[in-house]
Amino acid sequence: MRFLLFIACFYISGFLFSQDLKPIRIYKQIWAGKNLSVSKFQNGDEIFEAKTKEQWINAFENKKPAWCSYRNSSKNDSVYGKIYNWYAISDVREISPSGYRIPTPVDWYVLQYNLNIDTSTGFEFIAAARKMKSSTGWFENGNGTNNHDFNCAPAGVRLNDGTFTGYGRQVGYWSIMPESLVKPISTHAYRTPYYLLEFHALDLVISDNSEMNGFYVRCIRQ
Repeated sequence: MRFLLFIACFYISGFLFSQDLKPIRIYKQIWAGKNLSVSKFQNGDEIFEAKTKEQWINAFENKKPAWCSYRNSSKNDSVYGKIYNWYAISDVREISPSGYRIPTPVDWYVLQYNLNIDTSTGFEFIAAARKMKSSTGWFENGNGTNNHDFNCAPAGVRLNDGTFTGYGRQVGYWSIMPESLVKPISTHAYRTPYYLLEFHALDLVISDNSEMNGFYVRCIRQ
């Protein structure tokens, strides 16, 4: 009886702390078809919700994992997922659901390369961001073609001063460096590449500008 109760608790906890990410295949990679939106690590520990500017700044300064919804709106959360700081995505308790992980820069490079190749000719054709973006919602006719159901909506980012910005114009995604997977240290928080889709850009924009430190997570299969 106790064994059956343990098994039931195991499956229930896995359900509560997980999320159906609707996987999609893009060539040989399998990505989540939606942004991550969990508020607990895989062991069940709560991740701090940093609503105010002060809470966001203090969480980063104190090396505390944190998440928020864009402009603290539950409606935005349900549509776009959650924004996380670096300490949330690098924590050893793991934020990604079972079977998934945070993509590395190499994962993003492979995706970008594959989407920038015209499969009919083999020639490079810069259009990765356009193929990844949703077909509605982008500023000044910056909508994409959503070729592979990646469906990146212009959900904005959060700056290191706690300001929300970029809604309708951009969306940012985390990567994690291989060395952070082995031993995450705080200096990585200032130089981890992140990936932006902009309303005016056909390709992914890669940056490590520390002015921004709150992005969405698009997981990739293990």
